[in-house]
This record gives sequence, C-alpha cells and structure tokens, in this order.
Amino acid sequence: MSTKVMAMSAASVGAKLEATLIERREPRAHDIVIDIAFAGICHSDIHQVREEWGPAIFPMVPGHEIAGTVSAVGAGVSRFGQGTGWVSGASSTLVASAPVAGRARSSTA
Repeated sequence: MSTKVMAMSAASVGAKLEATLIERREPRAHDIVIDIAFAGICHSDIHQVREEWGPAIFPMVPGHEIAGTVSAVGAGVSRFGQGTGWVSGASSTLVASAPVAGRARSSTA
C-alpha cells in the first residue's frame, strides 16, 4: 500500500516548482521514513532541474537538505529508531540522538 504526499516538483527541464501530489512506495526492510518539518533547496538542486550536470529524470522533487523526525524504520534497520531527530545537509547526513525540538530560525532575520 502506497502513501500520497504533497511535494514541490519540476515537471520538466527548467520548469518552476509547483505543488504536486506524489505517490510514495511502501517502505522496505532497510528504509527510514522521515516526517520532514523543514526543507531547503540549494544550488545543486537548481543545477539538476536545469540539467546542467547531465540528463535528469522528470518529474523531479529537488531538495536534499531536510530536518525532521524518524517516524518509522524497516525491519532491517537497527541504528535509528522512531523519534530520532534527523538533519541532512549538503555533503553529508547527520543524525541527532534525540528528538528534534524547538523552532527553526531564519539566518536572514
């Protein structure tokens, strides 16, 4: 059974991002499900949407910089558990050991 979620996606090369209902497959044994609270788009996502680094698959949901909470793990996952805070950045993935708390603040405030 799949899950439908809202996402911002580009339908084709260079297209503007638009709200889209997408269908996610069911999590597998080694998957981690993350409830995303915040997401960011960086220059590498823009290059991908413009196909400046080679052919891409569309429609595309860009964005790999996220913060959220692990809401479920597959049967084969032992390192992370439900409620673990999750922050993913530009060049590596960092996982907090405690649930995400507090509010995000803009660096341009």
